[in-house]
Amino acid sequence: MWERTIEKLENLDPAVRVAFRELMEGHSPFISIEGYSFDSLVHEYRMKPIGALLTLDWLVRCPQEALMSLKQPIKL
Repeated sequence: MWERTIEKLENLDPAVRVAFRELMEGHSPFISIEGYSFDSLVHEYRMKPIGALLTLDWLVRCPQEALMSLKQPIKL
């Protein structure tokens, strides 16, 4: 399970990689892709910080698929 996450983190889009570095330095990154920001994913979608960054990376790589998924109701 962790191996796949580590692989994804190693291959982040350059802009998302900068945000990851900021997060690791203890800062809340300011990044927004396709109208979704790190903060909105963490607070409104209740994602963990790494999940939010991976979602932003997904929005860069597969915007149509990611947008459709994000528009689905949140399952708690």
